Amino acid sequence: MGFFDSFGVPDILNLAQAQKHTGVSDTTLMRLIRADLLPVQQVAPYAPLEIKRVDLDAEPVAGIIKHLKSTGRLVLYRDPSAEQTHLF
Repeated sequence: MGFFDSFGVPDILNLAQAQKHTGVSDTTLMRLIRADLLPVQQVAPYAPLEIKRVDLDAEPVAGIIKHLKSTGRLVLYRDPSAEQTHLF
């Protein structure tokens, strides 16, 4: 994996770049990170967080962000029973 894809977009983003890429706030991204849904790396204390662009574009993060943008609600955990069909 290189530093940029074929379109010149970086593969690894800092928090501000990830914010621009996703269109959500840094607070939302930090909530995803704290919930262990969005993996990050930090090479040294106080260094910028490093976020892989592919992790932002993959599930479950992409689905959570899509839901947030369509409803205005951040849902970090889905209720599995909500996806089940009703028997009666």
